[in-house]
Amino acid sequence: MNFPDYYEGVSQMLTEVLDASGLKDDLRWRRINTSLQTEELERIWFETITGPEARLYYFGSQTEATTTPGLSSDIDKVVLNHNYVVLQDLQFWKPNIDTVSTFLMVADESSPPGYVKMQLVQRDAPMTVRNYQDKNVLDSEGRSVLPNGFLYESSGKLLGYLMDQFDRHGLAITTSRTGTSLDLVYAVLSPCWPDQVFRGMSTPKNYNWPTRPMMDVIKQTPVFVVPVGHKLSPEQHLEWRLSFSFAEKLLMMQFNSTQYKCYIMLKFIKNTFINVDAVENVLTSYHCKTSSQSLKKEMYNQENLIAAHKLLLWGSSSDVAAGKLKLATFYLAQGKIDTMEDLLNEVHANFTQIVFEQGDKLIQRMTLSHILYEDLTAANFIQNCLALMVCYSSSDIHSIPNVLIFEIFRSTGSELCIDLTPSVTLNVAAVRARIYLYFLQYQCFYLQGRVSPRLAALNNIILVLTDYYQKLLYTMQDMIINLQTHYFRTFMLDWLGYVTTSLNLMSYCLKQDGRQLDEFKVLCLSMKLKNQHNAAKWQISVCISSSMRILWARQ
Repeated sequence: MNFPDYYEGVSQMLTEVLDASGLKDDLRWRRINTSLQTEELERIWFETITGPEARLYYFGSQTEATTTPGLSSDIDKVVLNHNYVVLQDLQFWKPNIDTVSTFLMVADESSPPGYVKMQLVQRDAPMTVRNYQDKNVLDSEGRSVLPNGFLYESSGKLLGYLMDQFDRHGLAITTSRTGTSLDLVYAVLSPCWPDQVFRGMSTPKNYNWPTRPMMDVIKQTPVFVVPVGHKLSPEQHLEWRLSFSFAEKLLMMQFNSTQYKCYIMLKFIKNTFINVDAVENVLTSYHCKTSSQSLKKEMYNQENLIAAHKLLLWGSSSDVAAGKLKLATFYLAQGKIDTMEDLLNEVHANFTQIVFEQGDKLIQRMTLSHILYEDLTAANFIQNCLALMVCYSSSDIHSIPNVLIFEIFRSTGSELCIDLTPSVTLNVAAVRARIYLYFLQYQCFYLQGRVSPRLAALNNIILVLTDYYQKLLYTMQDMIINLQTHYFRTFMLDWLGYVTTSLNLMSYCLKQDGRQLDEFKVLCLSMKLKNQHNAAKWQISVCISSSMRILWARQ
């Protein structure tokens, strides 16, 4: 993407300002080394008091040197309890004759992503304990699991001396008496990463960062299992969160100077503008870190500081919105409709202006004329548009609506042999975040039997499509015929694919609303716009089959 000429000069001046604020590289590393030395000294003191059964670790913005005057700083202290070991499978069980207890990690579709449940394992056999001192509770699947409060309750002696320094709030122990916010979190250790995370780590990264050698090192880091449940889950008291703090800290140390400054600028914007009026944090430091890894390595140089920051800020907010919409989909699959509604209301209230409306304006500026006459490359066009997408792969088919399963398997036969642009990924469903919000609202209200809000959600889908796509796409469809560049033509067909996915979701809602004729018309429009790699062919087959059954039943 071409940025204004003045961006480079402003970037240079901003770099000087940030350096003067304490973000120069030499000072950054002196602060990090000071934190590491302080951590080691306190660890020695801590183990002198507690003995070998626990170990103390430092995390947070102070340890990363990612705080400046005016930014709230914190230190997260994790107390690792060596009295427990975590297994992912009972096949790794070994007889246990010492004082160490074994947990079995249970990760399945009944828990939100990133959360697990824990079962206590017998010392003398590879079997879970059905009831341990009346602490076990049955979860929604009928399994005997340990509530997350168990870890603190069983560690009174270990944590007793800390109570004079810290205040207990829920499952964390906090204090701000020293002027710096300190959170003390208790955890157990899983020596290896969960299988589903390993599969995600194996997915090729678009911009080769983190590098393959870095990824190999990161995979060797252990994982904390923290006794904290998802705040919107009905089984919050039974869930434990996976924490990749070791990997996160390692990645932060690999940030170059521009990447480091971009991340801190994101935190400035987050605290000053985005999270000001929100009841809870709409954007967290974790989202800022994730976003800071999403650009090409070449973007992270001093001259591109403003340009890189602009792109990262956009991506951070849209990533949060997409993540919450995925969680709402999870609740839909679990039948937790009221919880789903609460989450969708939160997304609508917090992200409609931040992400969706601003995103629509961004795309509307990136019209075909911009691509043809302002040297906006196809790759950059797709990159910005994908910031507004919610994506699913074939591993998600057990927790998503049928219409999205059709999208994942939209390509068949000879279509699989067609040369596609790098932006197109087979076996992945990508849908506009704003359309998907309204689609999920429709599903929620449909299951609740609420007619008026259901129709309002459907009307919102129709309005978005007619207000924007009808203006843009028909001209694109006519012009594609005359385009001589194969790559550009394929790119435009790719972009049309995101439009047809939106139309296909709308047709699914029309079907549920009993409007089969309108459903068929929308599907035909979808196929007219893009007759290959389009899931509408599956939905048309289902539509015709259903109509034939209805006619047959009437005879």
